[in-house]
Amino acid sequence: MSGKSKTTPVTRLTDEEWFHRTGRVAMSIGQDTFHRELLELFGSAMQHDSSWIMRYSRFAPPDILYTHNVPDEIVQLYTRECSTIDPYSSHWKTRGAPGVLTLSRLKSENVEFIIYEKMFGAAANISDELAMFFTTVGHCCLALFLVREKGTFSAADVARAELIFPALDGYHHAHLS
Repeated sequence: MSGKSKTTPVTRLTDEEWFHRTGRVAMSIGQDTFHRELLELFGSAMQHDSSWIMRYSRFAPPDILYTHNVPDEIVQLYTRECSTIDPYSSHWKTRGAPGVLTLSRLKSENVEFIIYEKMFGAAANISDELAMFFTTVGHCCLALFLVREKGTFSAADVARAELIFPALDGYHHAHLS
């Protein structure tokens, strides 16, 4: 977990830098740094303020595996008070499908969602989140999150995430193998 730093500029999928980053992800397959490299590649594709790597299970509480630009007190708040009402965890437990999802798409009038948004979203200054869910083993998944403090992820952002998802999912499955 780390402190605040500047947001990485967006890399266009046709930029030379995009291909350098995908090469770094490929070279990190099987390494401890793999998922951080995958998150960095995902994050390079669109503006965001912070990022998370989470593990969700259908049977166990969520695990925070890594954060970037997230204060420790926010991580502690999530772990202590909000992990049981995390709408992404609930989504995984009920649907269990890999893919791309935003907090704005997940919004509901569900009491737990409202509490999560008012308690955690307000404290963490979350306006919207963009997540990629990757299946693992044992009914678990790994999720990469990009967080915006202002505004929502646009339809173009979601389309870009959906465009790159198959490649990132392929890297993830190669890493698991």
